[in-house]
Amino acid sequence: MREYILPSYVEEVLSRLRQNGYQAYVVGGAVRDFLLGEETHDFDICTSARENVVDQLFSDKKKINPNGVKHGTITIRIAHQNVEITSFRHNPGEEPSLETDLRHRDLTINSIAYDGEFIDPYGGINNLQNRILRMVDPEAVIKEDPLRILRALRFQTKLGFQIDDATKEAMIRHASLLREVATERILAELRIILLHPKIDVVLQEYQDIFTVLFPDLKPTVGFDQHTRWHAHTLYVHISHVVANVPPDFTLRLAALLHDNGKIKTVTREDLPDGGYCYHFYGHPAVSAAMAETEFIRHHLPLLETSQTLFLIRYHDIHIGTSKHSVRKMLQHCLEADGIAPLEILRKLLYLQAADHADHTKFVPIEEDHIMAIAEEIVRNQEAFSLKDLKVNGHDMRRLGLRGPDIGSALNQLLELVMADQLPNDHDILMDYVRQQYKK
Repeated sequence: MREYILPSYVEEVLSRLRQNGYQAYVVGGAVRDFLLGEETHDFDICTSARENVVDQLFSDKKKINPNGVKHGTITIRIAHQNVEITSFRHNPGEEPSLETDLRHRDLTINSIAYDGEFIDPYGGINNLQNRILRMVDPEAVIKEDPLRILRALRFQTKLGFQIDDATKEAMIRHASLLREVATERILAELRIILLHPKIDVVLQEYQDIFTVLFPDLKPTVGFDQHTRWHAHTLYVHISHVVANVPPDFTLRLAALLHDNGKIKTVTREDLPDGGYCYHFYGHPAVSAAMAETEFIRHHLPLLETSQTLFLIRYHDIHIGTSKHSVRKMLQHCLEADGIAPLEILRKLLYLQAADHADHTKFVPIEEDHIMAIAEEIVRNQEAFSLKDLKVNGHDMRRLGLRGPDIGSALNQLLELVMADQLPNDHDILMDYVRQQYKK
C-alpha cells in the first residue's frame, strides 16, 4: 500500500491536538478516498478533546460553523482549507473513545481512522476491497440518523458497490423513519441517487424507500395498466423511463413523477371480445398537480420546480414536424422559467422518447427532425412569442385599441404569423389590425 502523506495543514491540526495531550485521528471520507486511490481535499479529524477545548486550542483560526459546537463539531479555516474537527461520538453514559466514534459512523468504509497507521476495527478495508457497503450496526446507525438510508444508496450510486443483505434489510424495514428527516437533506441525496446509471434497478429494489419519499408512487406499485401499449406494471414502467432519460436531475425527477396521475384518471373500456382496457385521459395535468405538492414539501427551488412541472405537463403532447407545430411547442416552452426554449424542448423530447421506448407498440419520436426545425426557427428569429412580433402594444394604442382589445389583437396576430398566414411585417400587421378593428 502506498504511503499516506497528509497535507501539512492537516498535520498542523493533528500536532496541536496531540501536543496538548489529546488523541487525534484522520477519519471518514479522506481515509476512504485514499484507500480507493482517489484525491480528496476534505479532511475530517476526530479527537478526544471536547468541543470547548477544541474551540480554545484553535482560537487563532477562523471558525466556519460556530453553531456546530453544540453538535460536537468545529470547522476551522487553515491554509485556505476547511478542516472539520469532531469530538469522539458516543452514547450517553458511554466512555468516549476512537472505537465508539467509529461505531457511530454510517458505513464501515467510512469507519477507518489513520494516525500513521490504519485503524480498522469494523472491517472497512476488507469491505472496500470487496466493493461492499455495510453498516456497523444497521439498526442503531439508521435510528440515530435515518438519512443514512439514503447515504448508503448515494454511495452505491457513486462507487458502484453492493449493499450487504443485513444493511439492505434494515434500510427497507426502517424506511418510514425518513419521514422524520428534513426534506432539504433528502433532496441533497436524491440529486445524486437519481443519476445512478442503473436507477431502474435501484428504484425497483428499494421501492419501499422511494414510496416513502414520494407517497404518490405507492399506488403505482403492482398497478396493471391494462392497455395494449404497456407490458409492465405502472411502477416498473416509471422506473424504466427514469433510467432511459439522460442523467439530468430535473429530467429524471420529471420521469419519476410523470405518470402518478394515471391512478386518479383511470377509466375502463369494455371491449367486444369480453375483455377490457384502461384509459388515462388528462393524466399529465393531474400528474403535474400532484408533483407540485411534492415539490413544495421537498422545498425544490422554484426554477427547478417550473422546469420539472413543464416536462410532466407536456410529456404526452404530440409534437408534429410542421413549422407551425414546432412553433406552438416553442411557445409552450416559454412557460418553463430560467431555461432557454431549445434546451427545455430537448429535455421534453428525451422524456417522450424514453416513455415511448417502453411501449409495446413503439412509435419513435422524431427528436432530431423536430430539434432541427426548432433550431432553424430560433436561428431565423421567427416569431413564437409576443415579443417576437414586429408590432407591440404601443402600436395597437396608436390604432385606437384599448384594454383587453390590445392583448386580443396581439395574440391573434401571433397565431396568424406562427401559422404562416401573415408575414411578420410591421406594415402588414398594422393594416390587418386596422381592417379587423375598424369602426
